[in-house]
Amino acid sequence: MTRQRTGALLIPEEHLEKHRRRFARFKPLNAQVLFAVRALAQRINDDATERLAEVGLTARQYNYLSVIYVEESVTPNEIGTLIHTANPTVTSMLNALERDGLVVRQQHPDDGRSSVVTLTPRGKSLYEKAFQLHHDPIEETMAALSTDERKKLVDVLVRLGDSFANATTRKKKRKPR
Repeated sequence: MTRQRTGALLIPEEHLEKHRRRFARFKPLNAQVLFAVRALAQRINDDATERLAEVGLTARQYNYLSVIYVEESVTPNEIGTLIHTANPTVTSMLNALERDGLVVRQQHPDDGRSSVVTLTPRGKSLYEKAFQLHHDPIEETMAALSTDERKKLVDVLVRLGDSFANATTRKKKRKPR
């Protein structure tokens, strides 16, 4: 069973004040936003892992199986892109899922340097059971927000994510060669 994180989603005011005193350019609201997003993501992951333990999966494994289930046949690079994970991590997870008999890799029909990943019948069956465990409680949890609030939250999070992506792109362009 996973250890459920119960910490606050906000940085304590005393902590923020220490930073304000030490760093003139410190923006407490920015720190609060990023901390809350990170802490919430961890809570979501912990909650999913706890529910999925019933079928022997973690949230991370579930995410991989989900992508492969939906796409039916997918390359490791595509998996990495869809779940925002680096290729070495994808390879490591695929090795474990293959060892557990949940996925198979075959040579890509059009690119001999790549492979395609599919679920085994066991992997498909496990994912379908896990889907119910994962998704059934979500509506109850999300009921804290109206449909309109959920749509607005998605918009805000996507804009923030785009801002981070754009900042990374600008940083790479400025990097001397």
